[in-house]
Amino acid sequence: MQDGITLGDILFLAILAVFIYTRFMSHKLPKNKKNGKSTRVLDFPKTIDPVELERKAKTQTAEVTPMKDTQKIDALEGAAKIAAVDPSFKEKEFIKGAQSAFEMYFEALQEKDEDTLDALLAPRLFDRVIDQIEDDDKNGYTATYSVQAIKKCEIAETRVHGKSIVVDVFFEAEVVHYKTTEKGNLKRGHSKDSSTQSYVWTLARSLNSEDPNWEIEDIQTPN
Repeated sequence: MQDGITLGDILFLAILAVFIYTRFMSHKLPKNKKNGKSTRVLDFPKTIDPVELERKAKTQTAEVTPMKDTQKIDALEGAAKIAAVDPSFKEKEFIKGAQSAFEMYFEALQEKDEDTLDALLAPRLFDRVIDQIEDDDKNGYTATYSVQAIKKCEIAETRVHGKSIVVDVFFEAEVVHYKTTEKGNLKRGHSKDSSTQSYVWTLARSLNSEDPNWEIEDIQTPN
């Protein structure tokens, strides 16, 4: 057996020392600068303040909870009354929809489109309108309807009856409405000229219904 430490022993001990040092002494060898960049898998959200979260939840709930105090509701007027029981109600959207329905109604009258009239009108009003169409046909009249322009469309009155909400809408529109006989002559008192007419439409819908559409309950012509 040879005495002393050889060069091979020295190299072995050096390698062993480096291994022990890097493995067990919590030191890491330098990373390759190109590939040593770590990737974060999850970005955790910022800490949320529970008090602030609860305050926001209460605020949102207050905005969408219908008012249940009958006296307070009765004291309100116009769109505010409807919004108190139906937070989804938006006056501008309602007015826009009412104008579209106004034009659609007269187009359906012109075309005698019973399906569209049925979709727009409440049953009693639908029967009344169909009766008028049938009377004109029976008497040999051809009715012409045309909306030239809607000059005014605004909420006149609002009511809440239990689970039903009712809105009276005032229209001022330039329309053409006349009837001709089988020979093409104008019915007495009618004119092909357009004229400004006023209408009050009563629209209603149930708060319990999943259908967001309104029904036209009545149509009045004050002038």
